[in-house]
Amino acid sequence: MRAGWTILLAALVAAGCDVGPVRRVPQEPAPPAAVPATPEVPSRHEVRAARLPVPPGSVLRQLQFADSRHGYALVAACRAGPASAPAAGPAASAPAGRPEPGECPAALAATTDGGLTWQSRQHPRPVATDQQLYVGGAHLVLLHTEPYGWYVSTDAGQTFAFRAGSSPPPEYAAVAGRYSIWCEPSPCRVVADYLPGGSLRPLPAQPGLPGDLITVAQAGPHQLWAVSVAHGRAYSAVSLDQGRSWQRRDPPAPAGAPVRQAELRVSPDGRDVWLLGFGPADRLEFPRLWLHGPGGWRVRHAGDPAPVAHAFAAVGGQNLVVAGPGGLGVVGDGYATFGDWPSATGYVRVLADGTLVAAADTTGTDTTGAGERLWLGVGQGTARRWIEIIVRTS
Repeated sequence: MRAGWTILLAALVAAGCDVGPVRRVPQEPAPPAAVPATPEVPSRHEVRAARLPVPPGSVLRQLQFADSRHGYALVAACRAGPASAPAAGPAASAPAGRPEPGECPAALAATTDGGLTWQSRQHPRPVATDQQLYVGGAHLVLLHTEPYGWYVSTDAGQTFAFRAGSSPPPEYAAVAGRYSIWCEPSPCRVVADYLPGGSLRPLPAQPGLPGDLITVAQAGPHQLWAVSVAHGRAYSAVSLDQGRSWQRRDPPAPAGAPVRQAELRVSPDGRDVWLLGFGPADRLEFPRLWLHGPGGWRVRHAGDPAPVAHAFAAVGGQNLVVAGPGGLGVVGDGYATFGDWPSATGYVRVLADGTLVAAADTTGTDTTGAGERLWLGVGQGTARRWIEIIVRTS
C-alpha cells in the first residue's frame, strides 16, 4: 500500500485517524502463528449456513476468519431506516437505505467450529462514530472504536482491554506483520520493525533501492524482502539476517508498459516469493509476474488469463491463486481454472493454517445485510476441499 501508514475504517481497512509518522505496511498482512492441523472435512463441497446471535434486522459490517475454525462477525445492531440519498463526498460509502456508521450500536459474534455455530460476544464499546474489526489470530481480536481508541482481546473476544489513543496498539503487529516501511521523514526508504512496546525501530541496515520502497514481506524465518519502483521497473533486495545486511535481487526489466506499482506474495511455507508488477493503466489489470527461485527471479507467463484480476494468494508448489471476474484461477505452468472451485470473483488470501478464504466481493466483507457468503478452501496447494460459509442476521 503506497498511501503510508493509514488505517481505513471502512470494510476491511480504516481511515481518518492521526497515527503519528506516516508508515507503510506490507501489502498482505503476515499470517499469525500456525494452529494445529484441521481435520478433513466430510466432503469436497460443504455448505454451513447459520444465523448470527444478534438482534433481528442487524446489518453485517465485517466477517473475518483467522483459520479454518475461528471466525468473527461485526454487525450494526439496528434496523435500517428508509432509503435516503448518501451524503456528498468520499465518506459516502454506505449503501442508501442502510444505517451509516455510528447510527446503530455494534454487536460481535464468534465461531470456533468453522461457521457451524456462532456465539455472541459482548462488545466493549457498542456505540461509536465508526467501528473496525481486526483479527490477528485465532484468539487475538482488535476493535478500533472511533474516536475512543482500541480494544484488544487475547481470549477470542471473551474479554477486552482498552488501549487509549488513535495509534494502533502493539498487538496490531500481528495483523500488519512484524516489518513496515517508515516514511518519516519522507521519502519512504526505511524498513523498520516493531518493538515490544509497539514503536517502530529502523533496521540496522537499509535496502538502498532506487526510488521509494513499496512493500516489505517476510518469507519464512530467515528472509526479508523489500521492493521499490522507479524508472518504470521494480527493484528488490533480500536480507538473510533480519536487516543487518541486504543483497540486491533485481527482477528482469519488463517488456512493454512500465511498472508503476508492485506487490509481494509469499507462500505459507516461505519457499515461493512472487513479485507482481502493475502497469500505469489500472491496478485491476493482470500484472507481470516473477517467481524467485535458486537462479533468481524468473518471469512466469500466465498464458491467457482474464484481463482483470482483483486479488492474489501464493499457496505453495509454485502456484499463485488469482481472483477475477471469471472466479478463481491458478498461475503455475500457464493459467488454469478448476470447475469445482467456487465462483469467488473478488477476494482471496491465505489464513494462518494455510486455508484459503475467498469471497465474491473485492474486500472480503459484504454490507448488504442479506447475508454474507464466503468460502474456506482447506488443504494445501491446489488440492482444496471447499466449505461455503453463509451467515444471516435475521
